[in-house]
Amino acid sequence: MDKSCDPEFNRVIRTCNDLRAALEDRIEHCSGRYVRGRLVPAVVMGLAIFVSGNADATCSRHIYNKSSKNWVFQAFPARAQNGDALGSVWFDGPSCQSENGPCVVKPGEVVATKFTTTNSEAKGQIRITDSLGKWVQGDYHGFEECPSVTGGPPFNRAVLANKPSRGDFTVLKDTWW
Repeated sequence: MDKSCDPEFNRVIRTCNDLRAALEDRIEHCSGRYVRGRLVPAVVMGLAIFVSGNADATCSRHIYNKSSKNWVFQAFPARAQNGDALGSVWFDGPSCQSENGPCVVKPGEVVATKFTTTNSEAKGQIRITDSLGKWVQGDYHGFEECPSVTGGPPFNRAVLANKPSRGDFTVLKDTWW
């Protein structure tokens, strides 16, 4: 996933570069070239891994409802070993604005979705419910890229997952069956 347009990522890079420059200046005054050539890259790399590992990234996608009925989308993020959610799914459309839903997507609407990550990972389950109350649940997972949605047949009949792009949903029919 290209993070170069992400303001948080750019802030982290600027911070790492500032720390690197300050550290190089300090080491140059204290110990000379040998340590500078080996220590600074290691410290900067360690800082970059530590800082970027804790920064949340996002992936923006959409739900396209091309049916003539309402559909409901709800996300259930997985938990890391420490208990933290592995990101969230933010819904932002004309008829809903919520974290993880439920989000009612009305006929003809396009709802923006934003998958956030924890330590570069988005993972969980998404439940999609038709107007009759029947639901299908599938898994989503992405590491350093937009999540792919898998499982939950019959996604290919009424709702297309990962269409037109990875993490998108296109609703084609009024009900699952």
